[in-house]
Amino acid sequence: MAAGFLLLGGTTTLPGAAVALAFLGATVGASTPVLGAFWAEFYGSRHIGAIRAMAVAVMVLGSAVGPALTGSLIDRGITFPDQTAGIAIYFLLASGLAAMAMRRARPMLSLSG
Repeated sequence: MAAGFLLLGGTTTLPGAAVALAFLGATVGASTPVLGAFWAEFYGSRHIGAIRAMAVAVMVLGSAVGPALTGSLIDRGITFPDQTAGIAIYFLLASGLAAMAMRRARPMLSLSG
């Protein structure tokens, strides 16, 4: 996602946008099977329906807030290409926090398996 948004913000050509969208599409396409497998492995399959419902609710909230936030920033003079760098940083920070959480949770996963 971070690479896709950096490419999207830095390109002015259709081929460049296509490459950026390919990165974004690959990430979104991989997220469903990867997250489903992660949740089942980490939390078990007993409550997977409730976990998935919460994740979908958060996704819907994000899809509602995102355009409003982006539009508000555009109204304040921050163009979308300028915003993409901030979005990429957000994804890098979120990925870093997720990696730290997984490192801390790894011993618990070893005990349960």
